[in-house]
Amino acid sequence: MPLVRISVLDDTPPEKRRAVGDAVHSALVEIAGIPTNERFQIVTACPADNFVFDRTFGGVDRQRLVVIEITMVRTLTVALKRQLYRRIADELGDAAAVRPDDVFVVLRENELPDWSQGNGEASLMP
Repeated sequence: MPLVRISVLDDTPPEKRRAVGDAVHSALVEIAGIPTNERFQIVTACPADNFVFDRTFGGVDRQRLVVIEITMVRTLTVALKRQLYRRIADELGDAAAVRPDDVFVVLRENELPDWSQGNGEASLMP
């Protein structure tokens, strides 16, 4: 069950925000094996003044950055992480017309005891 935070510019229309979320979830289902009903996303629209980024760091040409932060239990190999990043960029391009250069992904991993899904319980621990 990943928790996904997506940050976009505040002039991004609501339907495009939803398409971005749909695309990220689709990639997680396909590559990471996340069940389709395990979708937890927070989409934040940021004013341009509060959305500061280097337009050329890493040799890319950023214009309208989309930041995707994924927190999930440690399960993916390096090869699967690479596939996930590529699939997210491809899905965002297809579903929401986001340029690959504008896709910035951060994956944070943790362990089963680090989650409480409700009721104040560490529900993922055996």
